Amino acid sequence: MENGNWTLNTLAYGFIKDLKFDRNGDLWMAGDSPEWHFAKFTGDSIQPVPEITQAVYGILIDDDNNKWLASSQGLIKYDGTQFVTWDTKNSILPANGIYDIKQDTSGDIWLACYQHLVRFDGREFTVYPSPLVEKNNPMDAILCMELDDRGNIWLGTKLSGLFKFTPAQETFLRVSHSPAGIQTISGKNADEGLLVRTADSELSVNLLLAGAARVSLTVSDLQGREVVSLLKEQYLDGGNHPYSVLLAKGVYIVRYTVDDKSTARKILVK
Repeated sequence: MENGNWTLNTLAYGFIKDLKFDRNGDLWMAGDSPEWHFAKFTGDSIQPVPEITQAVYGILIDDDNNKWLASSQGLIKYDGTQFVTWDTKNSILPANGIYDIKQDTSGDIWLACYQHLVRFDGREFTVYPSPLVEKNNPMDAILCMELDDRGNIWLGTKLSGLFKFTPAQETFLRVSHSPAGIQTISGKNADEGLLVRTADSELSVNLLLAGAARVSLTVSDLQGREVVSLLKEQYLDGGNHPYSVLLAKGVYIVRYTVDDKSTARKILVK
């Protein structure tokens, strides 16, 4: 340490989790090491921020050059002088462990908060429990996320793979695929969804329902024209419901609606 700053050698001992340049061109580092957790790199020295005493997993820098930190202490806002912290004691955050942070085009901040997705509009938090909550595996968590140009939020988890969250419908979709042509479309409830298999021009569908519901299941082309309707507002009991249909080779949209909640997926029939 020289003149209160750590030298470049400190990098050799730092577990760096995220890097972001601010509006002034300074590089900010998030990490978890014995000597620092949040620091600014000026080009020839590292300036740790001593107020941050636990792991920082992600950094967001907004248009006003504020630094928002996803940390094991909760959500932290740093304006260069003062700190504001939101945690389970002073907010409705479901956990203090926040593993990633992103901002959408409207300015809302999204948090990967343990097994929940959380939106912060600058005043209030909105918590969206993911399907991980219902699985109740304490080892699982949302570790990372990315926003696409349609406003969807893609979530990478520790043990459960990939999910897509659609804010407009407040629905989670589990995404999986295998070389055998099997795809899974999951609904908001972790115990319901759609297993789709394509082979030899046959589309096989297994619908899993957590309980009795009104269901529609259709296949359409990419222009939205209906090719076949397997179910149309039909009441089904909970459980597995298999269906199959022969289709010409091509790309289709499989859409199923359960009690007015609709989910769609593009599939390839070979």
